[in-house]
Amino acid sequence: MTQVAADWPFLPVADTAGDDVGWVLINAPLVRGRFRRQFAALRRGGYRFAGMSSHLSFPLSAVGRVCEERALCEAWCHCFRNPDRYLGPNMPRALLALSDFTDPDEITPATSAYPGSPDEVFDFLYVGGETPWKRRVKRWDLAVRVIRRLASADLSGVVLQSDNTHALVDVPGVTITPKLPRQHFLSLLARCRFLLVTSGEDPSPRILAEALCLDVPLLIQRHILGGWHYVTPASGAFFDDEHDISAAAQRCLAPALTPRRLFTAQHGPVPAGKRLLALLGELDRSITETSHLTVDFAINEPLAPPAATAVPVRNRETDDQASPAES
Repeated sequence: MTQVAADWPFLPVADTAGDDVGWVLINAPLVRGRFRRQFAALRRGGYRFAGMSSHLSFPLSAVGRVCEERALCEAWCHCFRNPDRYLGPNMPRALLALSDFTDPDEITPATSAYPGSPDEVFDFLYVGGETPWKRRVKRWDLAVRVIRRLASADLSGVVLQSDNTHALVDVPGVTITPKLPRQHFLSLLARCRFLLVTSGEDPSPRILAEALCLDVPLLIQRHILGGWHYVTPASGAFFDDEHDISAAAQRCLAPALTPRRLFTAQHGPVPAGKRLLALLGELDRSITETSHLTVDFAINEPLAPPAATAVPVRNRETDDQASPAES
């Protein structure tokens, strides 16, 4: 096997010593020429492939057809409640999302603050989408309805990273905030009492794992594609729409919830790596690792350039001095 460098959507798999084990995870359809060229180079190098559901309903296309990448993979790490629909009945599989590898030793409540970070606390945080397809995936229409309902119940919230917030500018108690540098974002998330997620076709939302690592409960739309396995009575609640959102939010505000404890017990690099080893080890007896496997999905881009200054924009009804961004 010839070692070949790989970039997204390819993730090489390594053992605990960092040595290549000859497997690569394919995280999304190979729709670009450079993706296909890289795949060809990896295959010539002797690599074997497993799928990882990290893009919409991959390995199904937007119109429900099977992507050709499914036939290229010998196994699949999936996020689905009904995996046969997406993988067929015979594909070796494991319920394993890329977000499961999030390291709770790196993201902690104690390390989320930064020098000069604010101390204001909000009831909830919602992260929107900047493009039409992302807003569709994140169900912006539903988000507007449930955020209005939460605000009417006197809960304060932050809406982050959305360029289509005009539907919320008149809602008291809701703060509109532009993109943040990553450390600022984690600090803000840690200061919220729960994370609101209205997404539908979202397979591996890393923000869910980050919230749990920060001991922040999850309030998630019941039919989300992936990440549903993080929700238990100890970590948060599901909701359907604006009619049950308030009751579900109250469950997230209960003091007895222990979201970080749940994540550290079941997820993180070692538990997730053990599941990956069990899956690939059954197919490849040449893997000699006995503990767990690793994948390197380091975050290469912050949420905004480090020099950016994020200034919260409060609604006019809750702040007498409007930011220039409102005008």
